[in-house]
Amino acid sequence: MELADESAHRALAYMAAVTRNDQELATADFDAYAKAPTRRKPVTLPLHMRTSIASVADALGRQFEVEEGETMSAYFSRLGWATVQHGHVRPTKLGMAVLQELNRPTVDVSTDEPVTVVIDPTDPLAYARVFDVITGQSAGMIVDPYLGTPQFFDLADVPSVTRILTGDQDMSRKRPILAHGLAAVTRPLEVRYLPAKELHDRFFIPDLGDVVIFGSSLNTISRRPGVITPLPDKAASEAIRGAYQRLWERAVVIEPTSTAAVSSPETSNRRARPEKKKPPTAEIASEG
Repeated sequence: MELADESAHRALAYMAAVTRNDQELATADFDAYAKAPTRRKPVTLPLHMRTSIASVADALGRQFEVEEGETMSAYFSRLGWATVQHGHVRPTKLGMAVLQELNRPTVDVSTDEPVTVVIDPTDPLAYARVFDVITGQSAGMIVDPYLGTPQFFDLADVPSVTRILTGDQDMSRKRPILAHGLAAVTRPLEVRYLPAKELHDRFFIPDLGDVVIFGSSLNTISRRPGVITPLPDKAASEAIRGAYQRLWERAVVIEPTSTAAVSSPETSNRRARPEKKKPPTAEIASEG
């Protein structure tokens, strides 16, 4: 059973994305996107073909009355998925609930293997489906040796992600960006890193429950076919949880900072010491 077709799904996702930060979306602009969400590409035809097509279209236009269907904004308003007021549209709580359901990952139930989410790179909402898997878990740690800064900012909005362990690839550039980002996060979130050679796999490791394995890094998982699958073996999940907890404890901490000062080599290589707190008068700045 289909809850809504692809065009409605895409339009609802577009509306939610635009209005997420109190940005207004004009009804006319929304309907224009819903009617033609992709760029119209030029089509070149020989002159004689253009003349013939125009003649046929003109003849059909004289013979048939065409009734245009309702606009997407009118459709959403009729279903209670959006409000249309003063020339602007905004999703309702019902609309957001529908979008959340539409974003739920595709589940492979064709085998008796553990439940696996199949990521289709042709799906425009594939990335959202990946994050829906993470959101549905208890609090835990993302392990991704190649995590990019855009993916970090996306994860910062996911309450179930309380820790991020990544690799040191391009860390001289990423570290100040991550430090500034952490300073703006208003919930508990820690980021640490290790040499990339010490991290080989990608996981979401919840504090309780099955570890989830990602087929590739979050940077690329929605650009090629892949899967996200849980480990149903409790012993295996516990072994991974313990191993990565030990890695976490000796990883380098990225401190939240609102300044772009250059830190000393000693500060840059500081290892995590959970049992020791930073003295109130100490100031640790990030690399420039």
